[in-house]
Amino acid sequence: MKLRTRLTLAFTLVTGVALIVSFVVAYVFVERDELRELDHALLVQAEHVATVALERNADNPLVGDGPGEIVDPPSVTARYAAEYERDGRLVAATRTFGGQPPRLDEINARIDSPEGAAVTLKHGGTPLRGVLVPLGSGRVLLYAVSSKGVDDDLAFLLRIFAVLFAGATSLTWVVARWLARSLVRDVDAICEVAEAVATGKLDARVGARAKGSVETRLLAERLDQMIARLGELVASQRDFISSAAHELRSPLTSLRGELELALRRERSAPEYKETIERALGDAGTLVTLADDLLAIARSEGRARAAASQPTKVSDIVDDATRMARGNAEVRAVEVTFEGSGADTDVACSRAEVARALRNLLDNAIAHSPHGGTVLVRTDVAAAGVAIAVEDGGDGVRPEDATLLFTPFWRGDGERAAEGGTGLGLSLAREIARAAGGDITYDASFSPGARFVLTLPHSPHVARRRAPGERDVVGEPASTTGT
Repeated sequence: MKLRTRLTLAFTLVTGVALIVSFVVAYVFVERDELRELDHALLVQAEHVATVALERNADNPLVGDGPGEIVDPPSVTARYAAEYERDGRLVAATRTFGGQPPRLDEINARIDSPEGAAVTLKHGGTPLRGVLVPLGSGRVLLYAVSSKGVDDDLAFLLRIFAVLFAGATSLTWVVARWLARSLVRDVDAICEVAEAVATGKLDARVGARAKGSVETRLLAERLDQMIARLGELVASQRDFISSAAHELRSPLTSLRGELELALRRERSAPEYKETIERALGDAGTLVTLADDLLAIARSEGRARAAASQPTKVSDIVDDATRMARGNAEVRAVEVTFEGSGADTDVACSRAEVARALRNLLDNAIAHSPHGGTVLVRTDVAAAGVAIAVEDGGDGVRPEDATLLFTPFWRGDGERAAEGGTGLGLSLAREIARAAGGDITYDASFSPGARFVLTLPHSPHVARRRAPGERDVVGEPASTTGT
């Protein structure tokens, strides 16, 4: 069964049940109130008739023919009266009974009740409502009138309810059908877009087609946002694959060219050696690029829960400095350390974060002047530890600042001429974020460039705030070291 039909039937069924329950309650109360008023009037009239009959003849009281009264609205109708001995023998009856009043044992009521008992009868097809009251000490009086007025009122109430029930359920069906169609229209639009996205159409959107409830419009907006984000991720993945293929193609093409050139004719041993050295350089580039690609793929799947044991900041700095020492010696760049918190524990993988910091150091060394200095500066705050890497190079152009962490981006001019895969900074940021931290570029630093690696404190080690420590990572403390 379709959702539209289920919703329509549910709304209509609930409305119908509510109407029926309401009518039953109203019917019972109306019937009870009308019968209560009629019984009270009959009891008053019966007691009055019994009193008059006893005053006329206390030894043999007889009730004659006459009219009875019905209240609400007041009217006069034929009365039905019969006298019985306590043993059930009929003494007398009015002509309205036609000589055939009901036997006393057929009346389902207590004949010894001093207050009188209400009874429901039927005589000659006429519904009667009456009361049984004592008549003297040895007789019982049955006094009744037609209950047709009460039955007519209840029948009228039933007809009114039938009309109201039909109208209300019909209106509910129409409104429920409209609401269900409006809701299902939004659901159909969302399903249509979901199916389109499943087939690869990432430009599909629900948009203004969702016009129903606030919830479905919000769901449509969230779906459109998710599709847009998915499109961005797919586009980013395609760009990454395209860039990776391009970066791999260059050293492979060079390597192939060197080998083909070497095989065209016989060469001397020095020439072969030179060709092999160039081929080895291309192979090294390929290995480096493959390592960076593999590291990025692994870092995107890491979670902070995978971090190893608490690691001291000094160990990370020492490992990164040692790995970057070769590049520093080639360019005669001195790497120095300054700051506080070397013994502070951070929650991360020592080897991975050391590689991220090493990438920052390699970047700083590559863009420092020959014989320059790269400063590693640490600062501890309540939120975590900041490790800044500062170089004295030409810095970063403002228009390039937003592209620094883009995979394979190497900039123009001097930065592009330095070579490399263009994955160092993006890989370093991925590692830092996987550890619960981040890497940012400080555009306010000058001259040169300043990158800041932030790491969270280790949750496994209770630490006290060091003297002079601040709540926000800012300028480092004055403590220095080498």
